[in-house]
Amino acid sequence: MNYMTALLLSVSANLDTLAVCISYGLKKVKLSFIGALLISLITSLGTFLSMYLGKIITNFISPKIVTIIGGILLIILGLKIVIDFLKKYRKSITKDLLRHKKVSYGEILDNPIKADADNSGDIDIKECITLSIALTLNNLSVGMAASIAGISILLNTLFTFLLTWLNIGLGFYVGNKYASKLVGEYSDLISGVLIIILGIYQIFM
Repeated sequence: MNYMTALLLSVSANLDTLAVCISYGLKKVKLSFIGALLISLITSLGTFLSMYLGKIITNFISPKIVTIIGGILLIILGLKIVIDFLKKYRKSITKDLLRHKKVSYGEILDNPIKADADNSGDIDIKECITLSIALTLNNLSVGMAASIAGISILLNTLFTFLLTWLNIGLGFYVGNKYASKLVGEYSDLISGVLIIILGIYQIFM
């Protein structure tokens, strides 16, 4: 069952990647094989480090309490994601920043096309690193909570790498085919709900 929880967590954490790549595909922005590999490696490394830190914390607390705390943290994180989505959904669309203005990692996730800072139509290595950091920072707290809840670090890191790679290809394909933006618009909501379900499962398993 740890296999399934690790897979579900990775699916939830990678919805941002899918949404971002759909946005790129719709805008006809291109990403090289090396760029996709780099993004997958960096996000996987971030997942491993955050979960390892969570594992260290478990050395000082009993396993049962740790599992409950981890489940509660996952629920809180999931609720925060859902609430943030609802707040953002109600806001009006803001104006785009100037073409060469420096943007934060949070802004990149809100408007993925900003990662293409030079508007070249291609995501170069430097821009790949920026995007990878944005995606990684967005999932650090989830990784820590998941590790405290007892989800396998190895399995989750492996699934993160595979699903990031898969979602990059799938996202660009869907975007290039002008498919519906539904996944991109509601990825945060879906992700939050999945994380809440995982948290409840970890507490009562």
